[in-house]
Amino acid sequence: MTETGAGAVVIANREPRKVGTACFGAPGARVECRVIGEDGRDVSVGEPGELLVRCAGEAPRFGFFREYLKDPDATAQAWSGGYFHTGDIVSIDADGDFHFIDRKKNVIRRSGENISAVEVESVLLQHPGIGSVGVTAVPDDVRGDEVMACVVPRVAVNELERDAYARELVGFCLSRLAYFKAPGYIGFCERLPLTATEKIQRAQLRELGTSLVAAGACVDTRSLKKRIPVK
Repeated sequence: MTETGAGAVVIANREPRKVGTACFGAPGARVECRVIGEDGRDVSVGEPGELLVRCAGEAPRFGFFREYLKDPDATAQAWSGGYFHTGDIVSIDADGDFHFIDRKKNVIRRSGENISAVEVESVLLQHPGIGSVGVTAVPDDVRGDEVMACVVPRVAVNELERDAYARELVGFCLSRLAYFKAPGYIGFCERLPLTATEKIQRAQLRELGTSLVAAGACVDTRSLKKRIPVK
């Protein structure tokens, strides 16, 4: 991050690298880190939380940015509690290594469960029929948020095919993810809102998803999301 500069460098420079697990290593002696939940307490091993960092020693802001221009309130909020709040959601494994999950603003909060939009996207992109996809939160009267997938198919899907195709995509997710992470809505689009560097514009994606749900222009797949009882 621009704000952390050289003040907080965490790098996977030791074996095992844990390739394919989004592992980015463990902090060295010059960096102090915490991973906290929404209650501000440190999370347990394997639990998701926000990554907080600072420089070890008597100058915790050494190497970090000085301030947000003309915004002292945002600066104070970023350094609340003496640590810089990165906005990254991560987890720590039993070896003390960090694993990236998603940006905090991209996390979908459904019935008390934190769901990474990027994780759901990565699973959907494994489906051969999907060209690109963006996952976002849409309002739900019962669960707070629901998972919405805006899908750009490789081959155009007509109105008669959409229900069956949406059910296929949700089934694909259910075989690879916890049931609550699967999309509750599937919308089909010609393109996603992207930046000049081809990254998803998350704010515009949420507006798109919300508008599709409000207009009934998507497939409601919430009934397919069922907890499987343990026998």
